[in-house]
Amino acid sequence: MFCCPFFQVPDTKGTLRCCVGRNPYNGYKYLCGATTSALYLMQWYDPLNKFMLLKQSECYLPHPLRVFEMVITPDLEYPLMCVDVNRSFGSDDELRHSLIDLNTGTTWIPDEDEDMDGMATVVPRHNLNVKNVTQIEKDAILVCYENVVRVVNLQGRLKERKKQTSELTFDFTIDSIGPVQDLDRTELMLILYK
Repeated sequence: MFCCPFFQVPDTKGTLRCCVGRNPYNGYKYLCGATTSALYLMQWYDPLNKFMLLKQSECYLPHPLRVFEMVITPDLEYPLMCVDVNRSFGSDDELRHSLIDLNTGTTWIPDEDEDMDGMATVVPRHNLNVKNVTQIEKDAILVCYENVVRVVNLQGRLKERKKQTSELTFDFTIDSIGPVQDLDRTELMLILYK
């Protein structure tokens, strides 16, 4: 993640949530913000030492906006924005990320969209009390909700991992979590608060 000293960013009045991130594939640093009806994406511009507006997209955002995290993939120029996580229809094991593609301004749908009831009707999703969403690898997202910490892929399925577990369940409700990675991004440590 990218840290910068506190300063006001122009033309961002009414921002509800924001986050910053660095794309490891091209080195660009982004700031994304959400207002009640739009997302804006800014990029850090070194010569002027400030964020410059790249694009703004009108879109539907859940209310309240409990999740707001960047998901960066190697094949897209701009990040995807995760604005919610729910249980997938018909499966308690699979999660469904609500992602907005900042490249197109539309909802991003994974290749295998199975959130239909068989009659091409979009079905209601089961809300989770999500505490944290953090991308920990190019194709792995850590999701913490209720008393569970899961590492899932972009389609919401448990991530197959050789040396590490993909799911931890605790006997207490997690209030917050702080995922911390070492410098070479090989080890992940979780700091839990109950």
